[in-house]
This record gives sequence, structure tokens and C-alpha cells, in this order.
Amino acid sequence: MFVQAYLQMAESVIQAYSLPQPLHLFLKTFLKNNRQLGSRDRRYVRELVYGFYRLGPQPEMSVRDACLTGAFLSGRLPQLFFIKCGFNGFELSELDLLEKWKWIQTQQKMSWNLSFPYSEKITNAHYLTYLFSPKKIFIRIRNPRIKELLIRAEIEFKEETKNCISFAKHMDLEELGMPPEDYVVQDISSQQVQAFLNPKPAEKWWDCCAASGGKSLLLLDQKVPVHLTVSDIRPQILGNLRLRLKRYGFQIQESIELDLTEEIPAKMNEQFDQIICDVPCSGSGTWSHSPEQFYFFDEKHLNNYVQRQALIIRNVWKALKPGGKLIYLTCSVLRAENEMQIAQFQKEYECELEQQKVLFYQPYGGDGMFIAVLRKPDQEDLI
Repeated sequence: MFVQAYLQMAESVIQAYSLPQPLHLFLKTFLKNNRQLGSRDRRYVRELVYGFYRLGPQPEMSVRDACLTGAFLSGRLPQLFFIKCGFNGFELSELDLLEKWKWIQTQQKMSWNLSFPYSEKITNAHYLTYLFSPKKIFIRIRNPRIKELLIRAEIEFKEETKNCISFAKHMDLEELGMPPEDYVVQDISSQQVQAFLNPKPAEKWWDCCAASGGKSLLLLDQKVPVHLTVSDIRPQILGNLRLRLKRYGFQIQESIELDLTEEIPAKMNEQFDQIICDVPCSGSGTWSHSPEQFYFFDEKHLNNYVQRQALIIRNVWKALKPGGKLIYLTCSVLRAENEMQIAQFQKEYECELEQQKVLFYQPYGGDGMFIAVLRKPDQEDLI
């Protein structure tokens, strides 16, 4: 295909696309329906579309220019492509991202920012780099033999931490014969949550927004006997979670379908020693994978998440025993969902903030998360 055809097809995708369907699914169907496209054609169109959304709304730019500028910043298309497009600055395509960004600002009337304050130590440059840089695939090792099997299969990987390895591109390990019980596909930021989960034997734990069970598995893999309850608003998700944990050798004692924006059942009050509360959020710490969310996100969306989070943590707090701990989690890098949410909660409730941390693994090719551990006072604290 000629470069102009790639650009025309990318524009067609952008004009036809709308939320809430994930962009990657829409693109998959769109490209599949254009059977004349080869694998390189699909990759080029995909990079142009993703470049457009990573750039965010640019009212002064045409769709074509936004696609090219975004793809230029991402650096995933060859220099020859930009030469054929007549893109001014093609000779700079080998520069690093931030150098290219500085140059673009001298050429185009545009701006780039998230519009909302970031969490601690995250800057606009950090997030720009995160959104445009290639991402790795991470797995958490459950059995050390997986490394030996990968080496034997001549699969390249990088050891990030003792129990975390990464791949530069997608790798179907199960298809390659790797035992699925030996590893968990999980971003490096999520893996670090395990250090904040400190179970004691016979404790009662509640993973209240359990989703696919990634945090439950981090807890159970510590091999400390606890009583675990999981809940989610979606019954199908709970069914999938039970099957997933069974695959890894764990049985869930209790699973409950709950809408945590409403009052919890009275029988749950002060029943749990520790609660994992991975609340629904903007997902801004994962938007590198779904830049359409970045493109369309606005203050209304943010306020809806903040209000929902506030309801959830206040409702589940009632289920915590005196002296118990609530582990608050988001996959957001926005201060309103993170530090500000916790600060407001502290103003309204007696509690101790034991620790609070932003887990932003952009330099590693990973995502971002936030964690805060709140302790509920017991009777001795109140004397």
C-alpha cells in the first residue's frame, strides 16, 4: 500500500470509532474486514491510529497531521515512511522521545497534558514518555523451573526482579508448552503489591473488588492459611475468578455478588482483619495500552470515579475489625483518585495511614499504580 492509503484508512478508523468499545477490539474487526491488508499494512495503520489517540485532542491539527505526529513520537514506524509522507522532521526520527517532543513544539501549535494533577513524583514528561514508549510483557514466577524452560526453548527474557521477568513482545507461553501453573501474566507494578499484603495465620481477608483475582492470588501465593472472601458486582467475573484460582490450586471459601456503592449487609460489619480494596478508577496508570481513554477522558469522568471510590471505601470500612487494615489500590496516576482521596477519608474517619506509595514503572516498560494502607484504631488506641 502507498503511505497515503495508510493515512486514509487510519482516518476512516478514527471517524468510525467511539467509546465504550475498546479501541483494540474495534481495530481488530476493522482490519479483519479489510482482507487486502497484509501484516505490515495492519501494523502501520494501527500505529497511526494509536499515535492519534496518544497525542490527545489537538483542535489546531488535522487528523492526518495528528496521526503522523503521534506515530513520529512513538518511533515504531521506519524513517522511510515519514520521508514518503513528506513529514517535516523525518531526519529527527532517531532522536529520543523528549527531544522529538521539544522539536515538535517549535513546529506545531499544540500542547500535551493530562489536564489533572498527577500523583507524587510523576511529571508531564514522565507521563508523556509512558504513553508513547513501547511496553513490555511481564510474568510473575511461581516456579523457578520456568526460567530453565525458557532458556531451553531459546526464548529471550529479562530478569527484572527475583520473581519477575519480562519479554519485549507478546509471548504465548502456554502455546509454547510452558506449564500455566508456573507463572502469572501480571504487570510489574501489580506484582509489587504483594509486599504490602502481610497475612497472619487464620486471619479473615476480603478482596472486595476482586475482578480477575490478581490481588487475591498475590495473597494466597504467600502460603499463609487465611480465610478469603471475594466479591464483585459482576457475577460472571466471580465465576471466572473461581476458575482461575482453582487453576492455580486454590479454593475460595466465599464469593459474594455485591454493589459496594450501597450499604453492605449488617452481618459483614467488623468481620475482617484485612481488606483489599482495588477500587474502580480512571485506569490512567494503564492508558498506554488504551490511549483512547486518555483522549476522551474529562472532568465529568474523573468526578464520577472519585465519588464512586469514596462510597466504596466508606462502606467497606464498616466491615473492618478494630485494629484491622484496609489496603486501598488504584491503577491511576491522578492525585484526585489517590492522595486526595485518602486525605479526605482521614479527615472524616479515625485511622492511621501506615504507608502510601505511587508504583510507577514507566522506566521498566510497565504501568502505574497507587497503594495506601489504612489502619482502623482498636480500643487501646482510643483510650
